[in-house]
Amino acid sequence: MINPTLVTVRRTALAAALLALVSCLPLSAQTAATGSPAAPRAADNSDRIALSPFLVSDDRQDGYVEQQTMAGSRSSKNVIEIPSSVVIVNREAIDDLGAITPVEAINFGVSGVSQGTTYFDAVNIRGFGISFFLRNGVTKTTFKTSPMYDVERIEVIKGPAAMLLGNNVNLGGSVNLISRRASATQSGDLQLTLAENNYYRAAATLSGPAVKSEDFKLNYRITAGYLKGDRDKEIQNEDERFIGGAVDMYFGSNTSILVNGYVFQNDGYRYWDDFLDLSTALVYPGAAGGKGALRWGKLNPNSTRTFSPGRRKDVLWENNDSYLDVTLLTKLTKNGNLRLFYSVTALRDERDIMRGITLQTNNYMLNRQFLPFHFEQVDHNFQVDYLHQWELKNVKFNTTLGGDGYNTNYRQALSVNTAPALDTRMTTFPDENAFFAQPLSGVGSPFTTDNEQKPTQYTYYVQEDISFWQDRVRLVGGLRWITPGGTNRNRITNVVSDRVNATLRVHKYGVVVKVLPTVSVYYTNAINIRQQVGFVDLNRGGDQLVPQKNAEGTLDEIGAKFNQKLSDRLSVFGTVAYYKMSLSNIRINHQFPDGSFGQIQNARDSSKGWEFDSGLRANVGDGHADVIFTYANGTSAPAADSTLLTDGFVPIKISGIAKYTWTSGPLKGFMLGAAVMDQSDSRAGNYMIDRPLSGNAFARYQWSRWAVQVNVENLTNARYISGLITQGLVEGSEPRQIRMDVRYRW
Repeated sequence: MINPTLVTVRRTALAAALLALVSCLPLSAQTAATGSPAAPRAADNSDRIALSPFLVSDDRQDGYVEQQTMAGSRSSKNVIEIPSSVVIVNREAIDDLGAITPVEAINFGVSGVSQGTTYFDAVNIRGFGISFFLRNGVTKTTFKTSPMYDVERIEVIKGPAAMLLGNNVNLGGSVNLISRRASATQSGDLQLTLAENNYYRAAATLSGPAVKSEDFKLNYRITAGYLKGDRDKEIQNEDERFIGGAVDMYFGSNTSILVNGYVFQNDGYRYWDDFLDLSTALVYPGAAGGKGALRWGKLNPNSTRTFSPGRRKDVLWENNDSYLDVTLLTKLTKNGNLRLFYSVTALRDERDIMRGITLQTNNYMLNRQFLPFHFEQVDHNFQVDYLHQWELKNVKFNTTLGGDGYNTNYRQALSVNTAPALDTRMTTFPDENAFFAQPLSGVGSPFTTDNEQKPTQYTYYVQEDISFWQDRVRLVGGLRWITPGGTNRNRITNVVSDRVNATLRVHKYGVVVKVLPTVSVYYTNAINIRQQVGFVDLNRGGDQLVPQKNAEGTLDEIGAKFNQKLSDRLSVFGTVAYYKMSLSNIRINHQFPDGSFGQIQNARDSSKGWEFDSGLRANVGDGHADVIFTYANGTSAPAADSTLLTDGFVPIKISGIAKYTWTSGPLKGFMLGAAVMDQSDSRAGNYMIDRPLSGNAFARYQWSRWAVQVNVENLTNARYISGLITQGLVEGSEPRQIRMDVRYRW
């Protein structure tokens, strides 16, 4: 936990942990080789005749720095040329951390972003919740964590990004997972990971050229993955299967078609399987106003690492997820380039969930619900972008015109059955057999609610990027018009209603000034508007009396970026930014005076603060050190009570990754590293949550084409709340886990 009396102590300890691997080695020793022994290299497509401006180059620097991205515009740019905060966690950092979920990497590598929960993709960016991540620039709906078997890097875009992405779902920011492309050189990767609780994970990738002629080239990638394991809680388990691939086709020097996709089945069961302690002594020590009414969110003594709210045999969670995208890139004229993109995704989610919901006043009887749930969704996304580049008297114009659209068809059916209250002091479930023997809604009978929705959205945009004074000044501006629509259907009553159809306009304006070739300062202003349909509650949970209003997100941000080689031994990179953000009409969980829980809308939440994302590579001793350091410090307030923190906002967060790799000498091939993260208290509804300092450690030995790596997660084995919805819907932290990874690359 960070609080005013401990910030300095924690910050000092954290900095010492991050820099210990560097400071203990002499700078006077010989410089090291540039590469990390077991770090994966990006696909080598250096034999291409031409590289589309819509394609990020495969060439990158070694270490944790990654500078090329399409996140700031629809064309490839260097990060220091983009007027907004974009942080990239590359494959080297992902592998060092042993991250098998996106959030595991984001926790340590990005400022201003905090974890929402562990079993699905959920983070909070600068105080605004993000539920679904992107895959290659389009939203990918999933109720579990996104597969990482084929992810090359993770891009975090802070602030409203509808102008850039053509998608206005996430108003606080976006997390974009970039798939690994096919390689022009033959390569392969086999990996086996073992841990306690019968845990094993296998992953394999084979990539290379299939056809290589003067007029046509075809590269391929095949990736497979498997994960199986038990967990401390009897009700939980891990069960994943993944198969994916990519095909890159190059027709002459001007045209290419890139295909990428996967099929992912995740039948593991993980849910909110903990509950709170309602002890009257646990009052949050806020001084005045709304803070004084908050309570500490603490895990109940009976909510142990092994506690389960139900039996394993009574629950299931089968999740089938598939994804396919196709991109056509062609050079139409000397100065004109066209990009056509299409993706189709499908998700089928079947559940029988046993969960707690509230706790009785005796602090041990847990009221429970049994929820049969069915969800299926198919999304079609398309994008078209035309980029025209020309120069007039040392002024460069990059004009982009385009449009996006999606068509979705999804059905959600749900039943809520009241299960017998559970005495959490017991380890048996005496009432389960009788409960499941009776007829239950959604189990062999119709669901209580069953709705089908077919939302659509079409957009068109214009963006201008003007640079002059030898690219030292860059002006960026764009407008996008968004027209949502579609229909809703109640499958029980068969009533069909039209979704509201209205054109919304969003924008992004910015300026970048390069004070040096490797240093820039920037300012940006952006706005998102998201249409919201349905109703929220007014007087009690479930009364659904108030129509939802459109949500509007705004951003003003000023910052500086650098990527500088200071000497042959030291290079640094990073971003420092100050931001002000607001988001109106947020739908949040709320407890009403009668004790019921429901959904309400805040008029406007706001946040402001500054962030520092930095890194370095230092050639020291017989090798090199790589470091990432992040720091965020801000304030926030919901409109309902300015004395409160915005739900999920973390005022202070410090994190980092540090490693040292020996590339010569007697320890050649060894790597040692650590990652640490600490954050201040955050609010979840009517509760304040303390997440204590946590850390991971990792070590690797690489020889020839082999590598063995050990990762230790949650070094302190701390037990804390990682997610909270209601008294009985709580998720506890992951216990300490030691994983051993054996890898063979060629």
